[in-house]
Amino acid sequence: MRDSKRFSTRFLLPIAAIAGVTIIAVTGFLAWSAHRIDTDALQRETRLLRRALDEEKARMLTAIEEMAVWDDVVSAYEDQDLNWLSENIGTTAY
Repeated sequence: MRDSKRFSTRFLLPIAAIAGVTIIAVTGFLAWSAHRIDTDALQRETRLLRRALDEEKARMLTAIEEMAVWDDVVSAYEDQDLNWLSENIGTTAY
């Protein structure tokens, strides 16, 4: 009986401790990896959104500049000619 107790104490306890430490280490690594992946994905999505918004802003500024120098648009706007504005530049521009 004593031999089996010695065996348990000498061999199984250290193995169980090593297994426990390994499980904790793997769990910690997986949590860290998931957090890192999420952070990287959020940064990529933020850059992508910022780039898309910058491109849309540039496109809108170009469209506004083109309309602003078109004399007919200015005249129709000043005259409040909504039908002409709607037919020629659309309702989203004013």
